[in-house]
Amino acid sequence: MIELPKAKSIVFWFILLCGVVGTIELMALAAYRISFNEAFSYHKLQTLRHAAHEMVRSEFPFVIHPYYGYVFDPRLGGANKDGFFGRENNIQPADPNKAVIAIIGGSMAAHFASDDRAREALASDLKTIEAFQHRDIVVLNLANLAYKEPQGLLVINDILSRGGRVDLVIALDGFNEIALPEAFGNVGNGISPFYPMQWWRFSMESTLEARAWLASIFSKPILRYSITANFIWRVADGYFAKFDVNAGRPADPGTRLSNDRRIFLGPRTEYTTRRDLYMDIAVQWGRSSVLLKNIMAAQGGFYFHFLQPNQYVPGSKLLTEDESEAAINRASRFKGPVEIGYPYLRAMGESLQKAGVWFEDLSATFADVHQQVYIDKCCHVNTEGNAILAKAIAMAIATRLSNPADSANVPLAFDQVDFGSSLFASSRLRRFAPNSPDYRAGSSDTIEPFNNEQGMETRLSASKSSLRGASSDP
Repeated sequence: MIELPKAKSIVFWFILLCGVVGTIELMALAAYRISFNEAFSYHKLQTLRHAAHEMVRSEFPFVIHPYYGYVFDPRLGGANKDGFFGRENNIQPADPNKAVIAIIGGSMAAHFASDDRAREALASDLKTIEAFQHRDIVVLNLANLAYKEPQGLLVINDILSRGGRVDLVIALDGFNEIALPEAFGNVGNGISPFYPMQWWRFSMESTLEARAWLASIFSKPILRYSITANFIWRVADGYFAKFDVNAGRPADPGTRLSNDRRIFLGPRTEYTTRRDLYMDIAVQWGRSSVLLKNIMAAQGGFYFHFLQPNQYVPGSKLLTEDESEAAINRASRFKGPVEIGYPYLRAMGESLQKAGVWFEDLSATFADVHQQVYIDKCCHVNTEGNAILAKAIAMAIATRLSNPADSANVPLAFDQVDFGSSLFASSRLRRFAPNSPDYRAGSSDTIEPFNNEQGMETRLSASKSSLRGASSDP
């Protein structure tokens, strides 16, 4: 038995401890009310922690890749071991009984390659072409969220260098090249438009992970019911949330490193006007296309390049009432770049086509489609839209491969393609603008510094809609 004096001592210290803990909790309660100007709520804070954890994981769901810039984080589900949404192994050995079709591009291409109806329609139509008639069609989804050239070029190079076989490459792109450098902040932060999307934000990975870790730790059974612990978490999470906004920007721009020294931002790149930017983008896009053609021709394969449709291309589709509500944001940061920039891509595409690259402009594919196809305010389409694209792509491939005049599938030298500035003269660009009298080439549009807070909604809505579309049908 415990002696009475000793028992009294234990009770005394226990009461004292409870008093100290209670006092600290009451002080934390008062501090919480003063700091956040709201009543304390266990349920609300736990809900906030859960939301913070999920938001951090979904806001920027990428991990750095040594060659491609980034891939989707395989830990989040929906993607394969390589960080793509494909079902097949990316490294396919050569097999005369198989035809390996690789699709590259951004999230629209990733959705297209993940859509069962589109895949089946594409495979079925390709099997009517002599080159693929007696072979099993294997579709590789090598597109990824917000990818733009030269990422597709790098992916194909990597696959081939590791012994993978590709018989046909389908590039479905253009929107990301034009719209993302401004909307996602590379250009406004002095970073090359050809660097991966939001390259400056990858230095914030450690901050995002810290927020997710804190939310997880303070959700533990004991800590979640402590007022003091909840107060500490709320303060710490608020600090990291504010730190997120500018963490990727270098305090000393001359270093061209992020503040945490983890990311090289590249030589400072600046453009005076949108015209300067779009000319540079169109030429780089065209050069990547030539290189992809050459790689495939050297391997005995084929390369087809398609400019993707987008709802902000003037006159490209008569939108339904529901579609206008779902797919159009007149204040979108994508709208201006698409309206001004797509004629640059179409002009470059025409030059590629004349030189021998198998290029097709699909920007007007939905012009005669009366039902809804666009599903968000970015660029993505529904299953019906993907099926229409599959038919258009297969038809273009069949037409080319059945035409004797197109039988010469040989590499091109860069000097065989017109990349000159005259290609983008205003008079030529107007041919590719539906409302040509009103078209302006962007020569008077200056590039504004990127405002991260203003751009947050654009980035999140585009990222989350891409996530929903790609992960719902991996």
